[in-house]
Amino acid sequence: MDAASRLEPTSPVILSGRAQLFAERRRYDEAIAINRGVLALDSTSALVKFFLGWVLSQSGQHEEAIRVLRAVVAVPGVRRSELQGTLAMALARGGHTG
Repeated sequence: MDAASRLEPTSPVILSGRAQLFAERRRYDEAIAINRGVLALDSTSALVKFFLGWVLSQSGQHEEAIRVLRAVVAVPGVRRSELQGTLAMALARGGHTG
């Protein structure tokens, strides 16, 4: 991952992969920062928005996660069932019982 980042430091694919590695290691702040950086490069990536919502929820930032995930619902590119499940998780963790 480091070598790829050195060769292509602004590649959304490589940056997203790095964010996933940080998230898997529960280094959520770093994963969030990278995902936001990727969205600054390409604001249309539904998959990055989805993953940002997931990481935000994992880090306890449920309201922002809900906002991000709801915005992705209307965007093609993410499996609807996966998106709905992740949004439901964020809603439940955020105390939304309805």
